[in-house]
Amino acid sequence: MDFFSTIPLESSEIRLLRLASKEQDAPGLRGELFVTPLFRPPDFTALSYTWGDPGVRSEILINGNAKLSITTSLEVALLALQREDAPVALWIDQICINQDDAREKAVQVPLMSQICSSASQTIAWLGPATDGSDLVIDFLDSIGSEGVEVGLQDLTNEDVKDILAHAAADPGWLHRSPSSLGPTSNMEALIHKLALQHGEYPIIHNRNWYHNPEKHKIQTLGYLIHKYRSRPQFADRRDRIYGLLGLACDADTLGIEVDYTKTWEEVYTDATKRIINRGKIDVLSMVEYPKTSSRLPSWVSDLNMTRRDSILRDVTITSIRPFAAAASTSHLPPLDSDEQPHILTCRGVIVDHMHEVGRQWALKEDGVSRSPLGALLPCSDVVSYIAIPIVSNHPHAASPARRAEATWRIPVIDHEYIDASVGTSRRATTVSRHAYDEDVAEVIPLTDKQSEELEHVGPQEREARATQMRIARLRLSATAQSYFGLMSAIWHRRPFVGKGGFVGVGPLEMESGDVVCVLYGAMVPFVLRPINDGEGNQYALIGECYCDGIMDGEALGMGLGEEVFRIT
Repeated sequence: MDFFSTIPLESSEIRLLRLASKEQDAPGLRGELFVTPLFRPPDFTALSYTWGDPGVRSEILINGNAKLSITTSLEVALLALQREDAPVALWIDQICINQDDAREKAVQVPLMSQICSSASQTIAWLGPATDGSDLVIDFLDSIGSEGVEVGLQDLTNEDVKDILAHAAADPGWLHRSPSSLGPTSNMEALIHKLALQHGEYPIIHNRNWYHNPEKHKIQTLGYLIHKYRSRPQFADRRDRIYGLLGLACDADTLGIEVDYTKTWEEVYTDATKRIINRGKIDVLSMVEYPKTSSRLPSWVSDLNMTRRDSILRDVTITSIRPFAAAASTSHLPPLDSDEQPHILTCRGVIVDHMHEVGRQWALKEDGVSRSPLGALLPCSDVVSYIAIPIVSNHPHAASPARRAEATWRIPVIDHEYIDASVGTSRRATTVSRHAYDEDVAEVIPLTDKQSEELEHVGPQEREARATQMRIARLRLSATAQSYFGLMSAIWHRRPFVGKGGFVGVGPLEMESGDVVCVLYGAMVPFVLRPINDGEGNQYALIGECYCDGIMDGEALGMGLGEEVFRIT
């Protein structure tokens, strides 16, 4: 890519691609790269797209003599955007930024938000048209301009929640004429005007909407990392951090410098520590174990992995009464020096030591579908744990009523939905208790018997019995089915009982000898694994957990000694 040296950039400049029009005698893509000030550019379109498979390549001829390698997915997008009669000015990160120059990327990537704001329009390329997609785009096109006219850009997030709740209660609402809907009866998504033009799908943002403070005010870097965690693989893993900095409201205070000479492990580690230093220790709830790289500390989330939902996502982000295991304490930031960037030092208390772990909650076992009753096996484990003396004699579970309460709170991680259509939740109430008592409690004794029987039959028989039990589940009450659905919160988790008598649900990878601890400033407890390296107080972070009896700060009033945890 030596030709980039012929069109160098200053810190306040960007390159644009002038994509040549289609010509019968010159097939293929051609264009001219030129430099322009970012604060006063000509009209141009910013292109948002998925890079696609980096190993499948095509070419574009730049400035008449240089062939630039691009992904095939970008080639398809450019062919759709290419005009018949005139060139079009575009900004495309893959072409306008020298991807082989770490220093240039460190300057240009943080400007991406400004670049999109300066563009006359932003086009999101979703791919070639498929069966039925034209109808969807035509429908959205028909209502896009009307949405702006009636003031959709003034909608807040709370308005949108109300609208979605209305749509869930009255599905026929969606089939009525859009022109009959008032400004508080349209979804925020309709602000995007989508049109079908020669195969491309442009999303033309209304600028008032794009700069709406309501839309951006809670988008911290930690929030954005969580939000985009499940998105497709980034072409450069470091861009899971660097690519979001331009959208993060706390980017300046975090002070993260874009540096493509660092490995992705170093980038994730540095960003996580900076987020925690700003008092956001709950970013640890995104952690999974083990990692895909041994160079990633246990307390840093491997953002390239698809992972289970966090307890915080399921229960407390929109909860009326969120968990507060130690959220009211004064959080002390990491104490280690820059010479030990892989170590996170936190303060807190050890609540219990793991005694036994139960069976995982999953709809399949050894590749064979479990029946709904079989999926209730963790409930059986919880019931048996609560009945053992170390639990029944513990002060927090001394009364029969309190032990009974724990049996139905733990399997749903103490939450229930107020309105599932918009994701609002609350701590579990008598609604969940009645669902558990009326149906679930009666079938729990059958789960162990069924499990024993299935050990002696083959896969086909197990699948046949699973089908029978799925049919039986249809006979459960609506509230019982709702309770069963809420158990998805413990997907790929398992119950545990501690030596001190605490019962809860934790990561699938936890084992006997791990400790349940509360870290100062955190909303939920965590499971740590002691490391015997001779230095003492060293731990690996296994993951977050729900521990009955300490989710509202009770552990801080138990007189437990403060610990210093050096997490590697």
